[in-house]
Amino acid sequence: MPVSREEFRAERIDLVARIRDILESFPDHGLNAEDVRDALAHTGVRYASSQEVVDALEQLVSEGSAEARDFAGSRWYAIIETEPPRRLGFRAGG
Repeated sequence: MPVSREEFRAERIDLVARIRDILESFPDHGLNAEDVRDALAHTGVRYASSQEVVDALEQLVSEGSAEARDFAGSRWYAIIETEPPRRLGFRAGG
């Protein structure tokens, strides 16, 4: 996965942006921190510690890009949809 221009200039990978991309790839699913950590490793970005992933996920929650729920013994994260799904319909009397 390529780095952005900002990451290139800062000489660091923005883990929050990468994790946002991962959550956006699964808009209909909730992922826990280990799911996200595994996805990061598979994209070739880098191996991140569990705490780095949790911190980045919580940052996404605090900025309003993701939501979190605690259930089934885990904390789950999902991207917040910015656009409602499009519905096709027909106007009456058209």
